[in-house]
Order: sequence, then C-alpha cells, then structure tokens
Amino acid sequence: AAPYAGPLAVMRDEKKLSLVTAGTLRPALNIYSCSGVLLSSIPWKTGRLVEMGWTDDEELICVLDDGTVQLYNTQGRLIATFNLGPELRSDKVLHCCVWPTGVACLSRGMGLYYVDSISDPVVRKMPSLADLPATPTCMAVIPPHLTQSKALEVLLAVDKTIFLVDMTSAQDQRVAAGPIRSMSVCPNGKMLACFTHDGFVWVLTSDFSKNLSEFPTKSSAPPLQMVWCGTDSVVLYWDRLLLMVGPYGDWVKFAFDEAVFLAAESDAVRIYTKSTAELLGRVPDSCVDALKVGSVAPAAMLLDARDLLEAGDAK
Repeated sequence: AAPYAGPLAVMRDEKKLSLVTAGTLRPALNIYSCSGVLLSSIPWKTGRLVEMGWTDDEELICVLDDGTVQLYNTQGRLIATFNLGPELRSDKVLHCCVWPTGVACLSRGMGLYYVDSISDPVVRKMPSLADLPATPTCMAVIPPHLTQSKALEVLLAVDKTIFLVDMTSAQDQRVAAGPIRSMSVCPNGKMLACFTHDGFVWVLTSDFSKNLSEFPTKSSAPPLQMVWCGTDSVVLYWDRLLLMVGPYGDWVKFAFDEAVFLAAESDAVRIYTKSTAELLGRVPDSCVDALKVGSVAPAAMLLDARDLLEAGDAK
C-alpha cells in the first residue's frame, strides 16, 4: 500500500490454496484506491513476484525472483524495467527490500545488489558476504536519507547476531538476542524492532548502542507482519490477531474476523481487510494530559474552566 492513503496493489499468493473460479486461472496484479475502487488490472505473464512497494510519486515497484524490477503507474502501464545483474538471474532472490527511491536484493549466492534511485537506476554491488556463518533469516534496510553517512545500510539477521552492511564492510554487531525471525526499521531510521526466536519483541537503537525494551509476546511463531506505528509503538499481526506494543511495555490486542494487511504511515498504521479500511494510532501525550480524569495539566485546567463558564458557575 502507498503511504498517505494512496493506492493498493494486490496479487494472489501462489503459495496458498485459494478457490479457483471461471476467469481466475491466470494471476493478475490489481491496483485499487484506498476506498476499494479498482483502478487497473494487469495480467501477470512474467516471473514470480517477490516484493512490491511504492515510490513517492505513487508508481508501483515490482521485484521478480530473477532480479528484474518493473515500474507501473496506477493505470497499469509499464513505465520502466531493469535488472539487478546476472548473478540474480542465475541464483535468484533470497531477500528483498523496497523503499520509495530504491531496491536492495540479496541473492541465494550471498551477493547483495541495490539501486538507490529508481528514476535513474545504477546497479551497485555491496561487499562480499561469502564469509557469513549462516544464511540470513531476514533483512531490513535503512534508506540513505536516514543514515548519518547518507549511504544505504543493510541489516542482515544471521544465526544469533545481526550484520550491518554498507559499501565499505559487513560488520558483526555481536548482539545476543538471536536468532531473529523478523526486523522492522523505525520511520525515522533511529530504532530497530526485532522479533526473536523465543517470542520477544526487542527494540534497540539502529546504531546498536542501546537496548530500549523487550516485550514477551508468548508466541514462538513469527508474526505475518511487523510494522512501526509512528516512532514509538510496534504493531504485530498473526492470523486475525493484532498486537500493539507501546514504549513502556503497555500493549493492546485486537481480534479480526478477516485477514488483515498492515500499511505503516509516518504517525499511524492503516489496517486493511476485505471489507474495511481503518487507522490505528497512539493517542498523543498532549491529548492524554488534557482529557485524562484528574489531570492537573494546564490544558486540562483550561478545559475545566471552559466547562464551568458554559455552566454559569461563578468559580
């Protein structure tokens, strides 16, 4: 889903069983508005789709398992296409991440390639990862505009640690919470949320200098999705169950009757189901101070004074 209530791109998951009716044998990539209006339908005749994302101009980025990147507009017209290199054609894509201006892919042969400008693609290869002790279980990126060096940083969960890869080296951060099943980078790039093998949501700074919190979910199964809600809460989704974890260990749980897809916004999370579109966000501290029962914050006292004035109370 594109940010700021933009369009959604939907395609049937070929790994799951689904009811086949007349006219649905060939997969199609459908693009909808946020309100559910079908904008276009693209008959899918190319390779296996591994990742999708949107640019800031609401152009759809599609990454195939052979490293081919295709760019579509909301009317379903192919705008541009390019490939990330021959190694990905032969070894295929193991992990892929998309951000509004670029794409990064890790091949099964441990080659890491990226493009940091979709509009003017120049394929670059990062340092060799042949010496990794194990195959990475998940991958996340910190886009160049969010790093201090203004260069792409790639995070790879390997065995019980995390490797940070940039254009100069691949550094073992020597964390001890792994193995890690899922990772998500905060919208401002300053924090990293990890879901560990023993069911903990572990939040730390993206420079790995400080451990911020650990929350036990009591689930050994990794979530289907884990995204940030603004910059201080993490939302996890299992089958029809949503868990929101706050900055001080507070949490709230939601149950759904339908499958859910989460789309992170800068200050909230959009929750899409087959029939609804909802917005989940943390209540701002300013609202809590003003409206909490018994609050003596200036805003709360001003509201009390207004109520007394409207009631004609001389106090």
